[in-house]
Amino acid sequence: MSRISSKDKCKVSNIRKRVHVENNSTTSEQEETQLTIKSSNNPSYVWHHFTILDDKIHAQCQICDRKEKNIKYIFHGTTSNMIYHLENKHGITKNNSTGDDFFEVAHRKAAYKKQPIIEIAMLTWMIDNCQPLYLLRSKSFKSFMEVALPKFKVPSDDKIRRMINNAYIQSTRQLTKLLQNTYS
Repeated sequence: MSRISSKDKCKVSNIRKRVHVENNSTTSEQEETQLTIKSSNNPSYVWHHFTILDDKIHAQCQICDRKEKNIKYIFHGTTSNMIYHLENKHGITKNNSTGDDFFEVAHRKAAYKKQPIIEIAMLTWMIDNCQPLYLLRSKSFKSFMEVALPKFKVPSDDKIRRMINNAYIQSTRQLTKLLQNTYS
């Protein structure tokens, strides 16, 4: 596979035909497909995720290639079908192509599934470090959590109160049961 390097700031612009004229007396035309590479200060973000194959007609998604899926896209000079693929299969758009690649998007989805586990860990941290419940209403704390875990929803202080109350009730029951077993 030949790869167009992003460092060279090149992008493939179009396929055009070139006519060869052999000897001035004969006008035999030979069509030859040539891939034109145009310098650009702003190459498309798709080239961070696609590679032009050796046949110069197809492009392959590097993310799908990592998953051992051999998906090729016909390339005729525009990147619209590759943009469509990145948006719909991997959640990558122009605005998040550099910061949010496939693995970061997957991490966000996994973090959201862990909401209850993270809430319990947060509660434990708050209790161990004597943090007040109003910390959960703090704008700076919410901003921090948004950066650290974008899909995590910071629980309300009422929810944390209920969690503390439930933990207290459960601990009381366990202690009562333990004491009954000790004296029986």
